[in-house]
Amino acid sequence: MIRISSAVLNRFRTAAERARHSERGASLVEYALLVALIAVVCIGAVTFFGNELGDSFSTSGTSISN
Repeated sequence: MIRISSAVLNRFRTAAERARHSERGASLVEYALLVALIAVVCIGAVTFFGNELGDSFSTSGTSISN
């Protein structure tokens, strides 16, 4: 029968916990990158379409008020 010492089990447990924590950190970084990418896309869209949308809303508001 193979006997595994408690020191080996503790090292394995510690390594497994480190891996689990590093995956959490990795997913946090991935979510932060996704949020940053979405923010850049939104800012770019508002910058690109901003004047056209403003003119369109102004035209719509003028036609509704008349």
